[in-house]
Amino acid sequence: MLFTLKAASFLVNIILFFQNPALSSASCCRDESEDESCLDLIPVGYKKHLAPPGLEGQPLNVTFAITIIDIDEINTGTMDFRIHGYIFNNWIDDRLLVSNTEIVNAKCSHYIWVPDMVFETAKSAQQFGNRFLYIDKDKNVTLAERYAFKVGCLMNFENYPFRHSDLPVLHHSQSKSYKMSSTDKEVNPQWNDLNGNEPISFFKNIEPLQFHLGKPTTYTMKLGYNGASYTYLYMSIHLMRRLTGSIINIYLPSTLIVAVSWVTFWLRVEAAPARVALIVTSLLTLCTQVQQNKSLLPPLNYITAVDIWLFVCILMIFSSLIEFAFCYSSYSSHKTRKHQVVDVSEEVKTISKIKCMDQG
Repeated sequence: MLFTLKAASFLVNIILFFQNPALSSASCCRDESEDESCLDLIPVGYKKHLAPPGLEGQPLNVTFAITIIDIDEINTGTMDFRIHGYIFNNWIDDRLLVSNTEIVNAKCSHYIWVPDMVFETAKSAQQFGNRFLYIDKDKNVTLAERYAFKVGCLMNFENYPFRHSDLPVLHHSQSKSYKMSSTDKEVNPQWNDLNGNEPISFFKNIEPLQFHLGKPTTYTMKLGYNGASYTYLYMSIHLMRRLTGSIINIYLPSTLIVAVSWVTFWLRVEAAPARVALIVTSLLTLCTQVQQNKSLLPPLNYITAVDIWLFVCILMIFSSLIEFAFCYSSYSSHKTRKHQVVDVSEEVKTISKIKCMDQG
């Protein structure tokens, strides 16, 4: 909770720093002095491409935290989403020449070593010009950068749009993972979750249109690749699908279409054109709804929960058509037999009359 408040306060200071025209105009007038203050940090022989040494020869610990500003453009068809926020990096660089004054100068990030991270699951990344660098007296360096990522995530639609839960509530939960990686030979990246800190925080209350946003989770994993060891930082964002849209757009219309097809049970059997037209129209309408639902999802090689529902609806309408076919066939056979009995009885009566006339 304390880290969340600090991160929010730090983020507010960043926004004020970039939006304050006085600071902007002052920075325009003090470019040379700011560059000189950055050069004063660099000792002789400083190599910015080499990471600072860690404690006792260990890799340098670099902590990460993310403040999410917005999550939008959640596209189930392309299985990706857009995340926008600030990434905070914190490390100690003992090589810097820091006096008793704190340094707040974003230009210094071009003169000192900064961690180079790889965002593997990002389809595209946009780095804004907003950058904030803070160096305190103990040579703790904090770097904040603003990013917007288009992140791909594998989604499972077997229970779409529902998921069975232990609670008496049906909802769809989709976990969207986002990972950053780096070699751990010189750098040991880790989430800033010490002392009860929250590595993932939200700048404001985020409510996506189709989802309920759950609490994000983080974890770390080490993997080997091409003889090198890599540390992966994972962030999972849990989204619970809102059912109102699915009920209004899928379940309620399909239920009404099936109910309309049952109206044929109250029509006379002789009204074959009306009954067939009503059933076929209901069947075609439901097939159109199935096609529209398929267009919202990527091509799948398995059946989803909504596919089962729509298939049952189609089966019920098709059963209505089969029921009418049996009824009409039975009615026609019964009517034919009735006409035959009537014709036979009339013929018997005619023969009887002839016999009576002959006897008379």
